[in-house]
Amino acid sequence: MKDITFSNERYEFIYMPSGHYRNYYDMIMDDFNVIQGESIFSGIFHETHKEVIDELFERLALNNESSSKTLAEFTDYRTYMDYDIKIIHSDGTFSYYSKVREEKSGGETQTPFYVTVAASFVQLYTNSIGGEATGLVMFDEAFNNMDDERISGVLEFMNRLPLQLIIAAPPDKIQYIGPSMEETLLIMTDEKVSFVEKYCHEI
Repeated sequence: MKDITFSNERYEFIYMPSGHYRNYYDMIMDDFNVIQGESIFSGIFHETHKEVIDELFERLALNNESSSKTLAEFTDYRTYMDYDIKIIHSDGTFSYYSKVREEKSGGETQTPFYVTVAASFVQLYTNSIGGEATGLVMFDEAFNNMDDERISGVLEFMNRLPLQLIIAAPPDKIQYIGPSMEETLLIMTDEKVSFVEKYCHEI
């Protein structure tokens, strides 16, 4: 994404050890564990991480409904990581999506949202089980709070991905979305009847 600008901003996906589960992350990533592949009950490893190991087994030993949720949580690698989007501004400064999402306007927060969703679909389809995936993604009421520059940047990014896009949007967005799509259809209603017509932009 480093070559694509979204209204004078660029985005970078970042991840780091979870602040909440940092002790667990350090235990899992311990060189002794990674290189030697020893049991968690082996002498040196157990002595180093005894408090974390004891806490983990205490949580897993609970005989109630939360035990299964705890097991699912602690066997999911995402539990031990924090994820964010680094927003790099035109002047070289940067901010993080997690910090600005509640402070900025709709367009500024929608852009990284769509970028994240598209990247997630690519990962999902790339790792699909059972053969080649269709890569079909549908967006409804898309880009409703975004200006033309941001829409153009997002669509440029999406069109570089192995995805087939179907975008439903109000008529006033056609001038921004239409040029980036292979085909544009107008869906209209007349009382109880709906009909579809192909939209052709005259040059």
